[in-house]
Amino acid sequence: MSYIIRPDWQRELSHLKNTDRRSRLSALASLKKKLPLKQEARISFLADNVVDALVDRIANDPAEQCRELSLSILSGSFCSFDARESLLIAHSFIPVAIQRVGSRPFKEPVEELRLKLIDACNAVLLQSASELDDSQELTQRFACCLVQALTDTYPETKRSAGIAISTLCQVAPQSIRLHFADLTNTLIFNLRHQHAKTRTTTLNAVVDVARASVDVDAFGHMFHQAVLPALCKICTDRSAAVRVHLARSVGAWLLKGVYSRKPERAAESQESTASFKTHRAKPMLEVDLLVLLLDVLADDTFFVAVRAVAELNALGSHWQVQSSMASDWCLAELSSSPVPSRTRHDFACNVACLVSSSAARLVTLHFQQILNIHLARASFWKLQAFRIPRALGVLTSIARISVNVLPTQLPKLLILYCNSLDTCLEDRTAQDGSYAAIRALGANLKDYAPIFDTLSWLQAKERPAGAITCSAARQNGIVGVLSTFLGRANASYTSPHAGMIVNTLSWYAERNAEGRAKSLAKADSSDTADVLFCCAVGNLLSQDPCWHV
Repeated sequence: MSYIIRPDWQRELSHLKNTDRRSRLSALASLKKKLPLKQEARISFLADNVVDALVDRIANDPAEQCRELSLSILSGSFCSFDARESLLIAHSFIPVAIQRVGSRPFKEPVEELRLKLIDACNAVLLQSASELDDSQELTQRFACCLVQALTDTYPETKRSAGIAISTLCQVAPQSIRLHFADLTNTLIFNLRHQHAKTRTTTLNAVVDVARASVDVDAFGHMFHQAVLPALCKICTDRSAAVRVHLARSVGAWLLKGVYSRKPERAAESQESTASFKTHRAKPMLEVDLLVLLLDVLADDTFFVAVRAVAELNALGSHWQVQSSMASDWCLAELSSSPVPSRTRHDFACNVACLVSSSAARLVTLHFQQILNIHLARASFWKLQAFRIPRALGVLTSIARISVNVLPTQLPKLLILYCNSLDTCLEDRTAQDGSYAAIRALGANLKDYAPIFDTLSWLQAKERPAGAITCSAARQNGIVGVLSTFLGRANASYTSPHAGMIVNTLSWYAERNAEGRAKSLAKADSSDTADVLFCCAVGNLLSQDPCWHV
């Protein structure tokens, strides 16, 4: 359809085709002075093909100033249009933007203009969000373009592309699902960027893409093989602000989509088989995200841990409201109150005491699954093994009653703590985390039999056929666990195991003396064992006056 050029824009449109750069700049400057557009100017702006003329300058003008000014005018006019009119502009402008930034090498050579092109696309998509239902091809092409934009060496463009991806997840999630794998892999690579702002924006995009793609067939594999390990690495990010954002993002993910309904409703509503299987797979996803939130709660920076506590408490309140109508999802009130510690190294466990009762019930409900995940991570993720004891200490402090109803897992925990003390001799942070976890176990456990049985088994394993073969490191680990555990154990619970405790301490004292006599142990290792032995004896004597006899 052809339109008659109206006088309002006739001079500007005619000069935009001029070969003289100054004439084009003058015409563009004249157009910019007419912004913001009034009602009558808004109608003629569309009808007189001013948008098409500006898009043509963006695509083909050889002068950087003309392309930049044309893009500035077009971006400044978006706020003057409604959703339907913005959609018309989007269909004209976004394909040109894709052409300029959607392939390598970029056809737009100027970094700042690539940034502004993506920002303009993001703005027009938000403006036309309510009318995008029939524009799937356009949004899918833009999503594919963003895969390339994420590889831009300009950090601002990377961040802008991440924001645009989050926008697509909001207004056109179906376009994200088609490119889920490519977007996820590229975003995860950007999580290693040197700038904290870029990592924060990328983290937000990773979570948004994952939330929008839960129904994709390959989601489970991609989540556990790529997304979850990448998010776990963020727990150790050098920037506390990024770790805070991780807690906020994971908490929002859980609040918005995970506990929105009970799993049984999928069957009751007779959904498709594929959808039902996806919904049934959600509880495992919930647990993985809950573990991630608890990892952030175990952070040794105060405001990071407090942010995680706030997110967990909000999640607990939401879960309690959603599950209040279903008795099988509710647990009785926790029978014991948290036991804070005065030891400064128990910071994470003490912060866990700030968790609300509803959040504690939620964690208790998933205690077994969370514990299994931590034990599996201790075997496979060696680089983060030093964080696991601290996270287990947090779990023990929150889900207090579960420690007493699952005694079969206690030997595994003790072995993990012993190994952590053995292998992290030079890492003070890891040592403190292990000791804090053991103290939390001693503060909340009521049946000590599995503890002392496991220590006896470890002791017997280290001296087969009566031989004294226990290494100095192993000795330090076992005695360290026993000493630390006795530091917070209840005297009435330790009395029945007096014989075992005395025999264990006596054997290690004998082992240490013989090691010195035969020069089989290094001086520093023997000194450490002596210190641990003295601490264990001191803690033992402090348990009950009868020990003095």
